[in-house]
Amino acid sequence: MLAMMESITRKSNSKNWIVIPTYWTSGTKTGGFDHPTPVDGRSTLPRLLDSMVNQKEKDFRVLILAGGVDESVLPLASETVDQIIQEYQDQLQINNCDYAILNKVREQYHLPERAFNLLTYAGIRNLQLLIPNMANAKIVIALDDDEVIAPNYVHQALKAIKTERIFGIAGPYENKNGELDLVEGEETGNIFLDKSRIMNAGLRQLIENPVKILPSPQVFGGNMIFHRDLFTQVGFDPGITRGEDMDYMLNSYLAGFTWYMDSDLRITHLPPKQHDAPQYAKLIQDVMRFFYERAKVQKYQVDPRLFDPYPGRFLYPDLDKHALQALQKYSTSEMISEYDSPEDIVAHDYSRVEQELPSYDEFRIQWPKWMEDTRENISLFT
Repeated sequence: MLAMMESITRKSNSKNWIVIPTYWTSGTKTGGFDHPTPVDGRSTLPRLLDSMVNQKEKDFRVLILAGGVDESVLPLASETVDQIIQEYQDQLQINNCDYAILNKVREQYHLPERAFNLLTYAGIRNLQLLIPNMANAKIVIALDDDEVIAPNYVHQALKAIKTERIFGIAGPYENKNGELDLVEGEETGNIFLDKSRIMNAGLRQLIENPVKILPSPQVFGGNMIFHRDLFTQVGFDPGITRGEDMDYMLNSYLAGFTWYMDSDLRITHLPPKQHDAPQYAKLIQDVMRFFYERAKVQKYQVDPRLFDPYPGRFLYPDLDKHALQALQKYSTSEMISEYDSPEDIVAHDYSRVEQELPSYDEFRIQWPKWMEDTRENISLFT
């Protein structure tokens, strides 16, 4: 165990961690991920690492999480990540957290597979917080592998999170042309089909305000900065399969924390379209996520209007009607054969909420205990 953990954290005792999930597949299977990279394909990770080498601020450590669409891919994912980061060992304090390390850590501390894994968004994001916690990290910067950061990004991120009484701060995504807005189609009146419009409306309210740092209902998973006081108290709900960033914002709110948006803390988001999941598959994940989210705000008696326009608009009573309409629009005989019919998907999501949501109470109680149990294992990280 000692040697294994030393391999993760050698070279530096920095309290600032940048953690980057990667998602891999061995074929066309996407699992629950938006665009996993084939292990024999071209990864976007080196492009991000190149931009990290050029950071003006050097006091940080980098951890890559080698996730995959299923168990069979994880060994290949680990090998692929090892090959990529080998070229950066002399330039970055960088290591790979793979399935072998995960299994040993989970066994050592009796951590549940449901909450800590390399196969789901929530499971991977929880490792994004757990592993730095074991090194007594103070700050965790969450990036995604399909991004590029400016040379002053890390400096700016650390400065923002050290602002008094801010424990979680996010920044917006911009595209290769420096535009912040998502591409919008014609307005349809359906919240799922108009999702980009609704998200853009919310983001504009934040970035067009002369005050650059504001409380925010929107956060982006690939541009989130966590202070230790927050990430040791709040985890990513294993019941959420997609949109884990917005769900974390809600979980933080339930624990008494507010997330902020720094409109100047921007990253360039360059998702690889060639590996994209079918629209119907992504829509299914969105419907599932918002059914669960709506049930959560109802259970804890939170007014969804607090998070308007996004994600609040997706937590209203008319969610069912909009979900069914959107699914029907993108359903084909091929999609129904592979994923199920719109009606069955909605029925399944109702059933899933009843099964999954009760587990969150136990999870939110256990999270601070897991963080305390795994904290400050200094001998493992030197």
